[in-house]
Amino acid sequence: MTKGEIQSVKAFNDLLESSGEKLVVIDFYAEWCGPCRSVAPKLERMASEFPDVVFGKVNIENAKEVATIFTISSIPHFKLFKNKKEVSDIMGSNEASLKELIIAWKDVNVRTERPSLQRQTKLKD
Repeated sequence: MTKGEIQSVKAFNDLLESSGEKLVVIDFYAEWCGPCRSVAPKLERMASEFPDVVFGKVNIENAKEVATIFTISSIPHFKLFKNKKEVSDIMGSNEASLKELIIAWKDVNVRTERPSLQRQTKLKD
């Protein structure tokens, strides 16, 4: 499920609140970023493939306060949240690695279990 552009801290918090126990994937990007543009259609496909996952986008140029809170220093940068808590992140445009994290986290109850991952959650391509 795609929720679109997040432009403020309030909108970000509202998205996490309204998502309940669903996994939330936030794409931090900029219009001028080539890798961000190339991964965008892949994210749209993932949103269709995983309708039980909430996808949002933060343009770091337009929502600087949100980007600063999460110390985004490289894009594309994806952060995953569950029950309003950050559970993982990944930098770069590696679709397979992002998909692996989504599959690992989407059905996890973060209050009682952790996902089984082959590698660390801070992945780079």
